[in-house]
Amino acid sequence: SLDKTTIYDNPGALNNVRFSVFGLGNSSYPKFCSFAKFLDEALFDLGAERIHELGLGDELCGQEEFFRKWSAGVFKVRNIFLLFN
Repeated sequence: SLDKTTIYDNPGALNNVRFSVFGLGNSSYPKFCSFAKFLDEALFDLGAERIHELGLGDELCGQEEFFRKWSAGVFKVRNIFLLFN
């Protein structure tokens, strides 16, 4: 299991990783996309580089459009990294 003490005991453990997280959920639940939010924060806290902001898709309201917009942004940033690295 991964908890906050484990994360903070290993700063920089993922400093060679680039990431972006997209979560799917239902906003009628009180903890809407909480795992995606936790994962985004945990990866960043471990030293990984966030290449695009967290994306959240709500199954009650346009999740496909949110995903299309998020994924277009991720691929744009990814292609920039490929050009310059």
